Amino acid sequence: MKKTEILISLMGAALFFCGVFFIIYSSVKGVSLVPGAMTAFIIDIIGGILAIVYFRKDMQKGVAFCLLILGISTILSQSYHILQMADLYMAASSMLYVATGAVLVYYAIVLFLGINSGSLKAIICLGVLAGLELLPVLIEIHNDKSFSYIMENYNGDLVLIIVQVIFIIILTRKELMLPTFLRRLRDNTDHVYDNMGSDPNAFIMREDLGRITDTSDGDGWTHIDNGPVERESVITLNGDESKTELLLQMWRGDERLHLTLRSRNTESYRVIMSIVVEQSVMNDDGSKIRLYGTDGMFADIRVRDREDVRIGYVGTVKKKVKERKAEAQ
Repeated sequence: MKKTEILISLMGAALFFCGVFFIIYSSVKGVSLVPGAMTAFIIDIIGGILAIVYFRKDMQKGVAFCLLILGISTILSQSYHILQMADLYMAASSMLYVATGAVLVYYAIVLFLGINSGSLKAIICLGVLAGLELLPVLIEIHNDKSFSYIMENYNGDLVLIIVQVIFIIILTRKELMLPTFLRRLRDNTDHVYDNMGSDPNAFIMREDLGRITDTSDGDGWTHIDNGPVERESVITLNGDESKTELLLQMWRGDERLHLTLRSRNTESYRVIMSIVVEQSVMNDDGSKIRLYGTDGMFADIRVRDREDVRIGYVGTVKKKVKERKAEAQ
């Protein structure tokens, strides 16, 4: 099970526990529930089960569903006090509850529609709910009430605080932290740029490295009769999604290597980057070469040995067939 599934399951379990606790507590203590409260608890139980069974595999919808259930149950359990207006403090606090619950519902619907607006709004709402539950407890502590008195009279508030704190902790985990619009825009831009450029895991084979470090004429070079380019060579960039190649060129009257990163396997290629190599430096373990150009420009290229590259089942079969053909000849 993925970590995101575990975290969403914990949110569902917290909802389920909250609903079960209040139903059992009201039955054992004989507490009369206001209209809507029992419905809210049942929704918590059903919602918790659904979150664990159906929504845990989709991170965004799982978070949205759990927040939707919490928002709806908050509204249902607090609306009665607003309608009664018997106690001004109770009505005012209930208005805050309902308003916060409505924001949670709106935020959850937005997430369900696929619009990601970041986790901060939900975390703030949960913090407000936890603060509303904690306020009367702090007042009793200020009035020197004993711990046993608080546990006996405010255990429901403490349970809600624990549930909301669990939600806050889970939503601040890296795996479930939904980015803001600007962060998402920047990440998507970086992703598009990387895919337009080259695969971040792209590499060249070690046997091709010599054409970069040693620009003397030899195998692998194609000579050009006319124009400024004397000879050129192409090195394929390998990788999971690599669709690029390195074009190496030696120009007439210039001893420096001219390197171009371009698209490959297309009718016309696109130049992604071009650099005149002033110096090349290998790292200590020989897994990467850095090419320094003019004006501080540089490019890093990974280098791998052929035996270290995973070629998969199809590649293995092709390799064996090729080896047998070579032996037969």
